[in-house]
Amino acid sequence: MKPLSTLLRFLNLFACAVLCGGLIMTVAALRPGLAGLPLSTAVPAQQLVVQRATWYMPFCGAFAALSAVFLLKRQAVTKEAARFYRAGLMCMIFTGLSSIYVGAVLDKEIRDWRVYILAAGRTARVSLADPEVPAGHRLLVWNRWGAVNAARTVASTMALACFIMANVQPRVLAPDA
Repeated sequence: MKPLSTLLRFLNLFACAVLCGGLIMTVAALRPGLAGLPLSTAVPAQQLVVQRATWYMPFCGAFAALSAVFLLKRQAVTKEAARFYRAGLMCMIFTGLSSIYVGAVLDKEIRDWRVYILAAGRTARVSLADPEVPAGHRLLVWNRWGAVNAARTVASTMALACFIMANVQPRVLAPDA
């Protein structure tokens, strides 16, 4: 049973670390980098990144959470380690729910914004001139997207810290695991 428990512990840490890396990159690099650009230029970049991230980040979150659940259900870890796994699991649940019910809605709305690009030789003019969506609403959605990503990043980083703490306990695995 120990090889399976060891594999689950590895999957838990690896998947949570990849998820955290993607979210931290969004909050620490992408968002500040796009903040200096006009919204009409930042939106296409955000749309591209979200499109690429949505194929791996949900799976990483699911693997991190499910591996913690399996370790807890199998009673494969000590009580001390289980406390950290439970705390990390709660953080992962918050990350997942905020991603599904808030982040995905904002991502879809931003994805649906039409971007107009007028190219002339070596220059291009980009605009979000869509009379159906007021500029103030776009800015509000854009700022909410940033806040949701910051909250998800904090929660997933706390989950990773909890999972790491669970694995550095003096005795991680239960005697019969």
